[in-house]
Amino acid sequence: MAKDLFLRPHLCPTIEKLKSSEFAQIWASASRYLSQQLALYQAVRIPGLGTFAVVRERVASKEKDLVVVERPVFHLANDIVRDHDLQYGCIDVPGHQHFEQLPYAQMAADNAVSESTVQLCVERTMRLFRVCLENRKDVALVWRDVGMLIVQGKDVKMRFYTDFLRRLNGTDEMLQAVLEVGLSFSQHHSWFF
Repeated sequence: MAKDLFLRPHLCPTIEKLKSSEFAQIWASASRYLSQQLALYQAVRIPGLGTFAVVRERVASKEKDLVVVERPVFHLANDIVRDHDLQYGCIDVPGHQHFEQLPYAQMAADNAVSESTVQLCVERTMRLFRVCLENRKDVALVWRDVGMLIVQGKDVKMRFYTDFLRRLNGTDEMLQAVLEVGLSFSQHHSWFF
């Protein structure tokens, strides 16, 4: 099924020539860009999927001191939630007026392919994601060094990797504070940790 979406004759010839390794390299570039932008507190919109951002929150540490932590969030596109009747603890991305887009030209240069090939790769992957949702298949989108978006049945979760959270927050104490917030918060919302 997955190969069908990429190999049908009606698809653009450039996308047919891409190997699995090239798809992986393009998505690795997208993951690096996402990680870099989130480290700079820039929100990133992935076309056809949703928006990643980092919010700063004051939370109590183990020592009961108030500390400011950087917590990544993901907002799944509303039309995906609605069209596929997903159970999703929706969160708005507060304080972000500007959203970065994936840099297709940079990703193309990094991978020695055309910009249109990168754009088609992203579009076809999002199409495959939606087909999986339509067919009620469990699916995971992996963002290397960032986390995984997991859809199981109707339940949606965005799980950020501990190493990524540590990079955002700098110290183990701050990491522990954000993990405690995430764990208590996740009891009510399915999209975090």
